[in-house]
Amino acid sequence: MFVFNGPNAYVSAQWYTKECPAAPSWSYAVVHAHGDVRLLDRAGLDQVVDDLVRVNESRFPTQWSIADYSPQRRAALMPHIVGFSMAVTRLEPKFNIKRHYSDADKRGAIVGLIETGKDDARQIARPMAETLSVQGDRPANDILDNYSKG
Repeated sequence: MFVFNGPNAYVSAQWYTKECPAAPSWSYAVVHAHGDVRLLDRAGLDQVVDDLVRVNESRFPTQWSIADYSPQRRAALMPHIVGFSMAVTRLEPKFNIKRHYSDADKRGAIVGLIETGKDDARQIARPMAETLSVQGDRPANDILDNYSKG
């Protein structure tokens, strides 16, 4: 099993309404991937490293060229990299985003998370906002838009 962590953040109980008996907690998004793992041979590992560099360097106006990298240095580093492939047989997404809380409590948590100024907190606030009902006093997008501009 591999665990892929998404955004996560501490949620203070002070962000909920007075009527909410909740304690402080943690909101998160994570995926557990189950399957059979196969270690890559040297050729497969070389291909993965080259692909990762090519894809990630393509985002920059000027790219670093792996072809220009010292073959001796690459040979010294490659034994420290473990490459693998996984045939996924089951994915388990897991979210703790306060779905069962009232809209007022979720709004308080969303605002509190956004006001921390931390990227993970803002990122976990978005799926939490998507659980708000349309009957609430303010649409979820208004909350997120107003705070993301600041």
